[in-house]
Amino acid sequence: MTRMRGLSVPDAFALALAKTGGHILVCADRALKELAQSESVECHGLFWILDEIVGAGLLTAGKAREALQAIASHPRSRLPQDTVAVYLAKFWSK
Repeated sequence: MTRMRGLSVPDAFALALAKTGGHILVCADRALKELAQSESVECHGLFWILDEIVGAGLLTAGKAREALQAIASHPRSRLPQDTVAVYLAKFWSK
């Protein structure tokens, strides 16, 4: 927490668990992603998760598109709309 001002206790704990356990950290916070990279911790976000789920056949592209639309339309969503549009088109074509 001393390396990044404003890092919450839950975020610091998640990073510590990922680093010590050799796990992937999933987050949407740019500063936390940069800190994870500096600590050699693999870190990804929502779009990577969707790719992995669809790629593994756990969810159809259509259902992933519906889920992404629901997440993106939430009033508190801060997803980048240009990336959302790319993924919606990607899942539409599958």
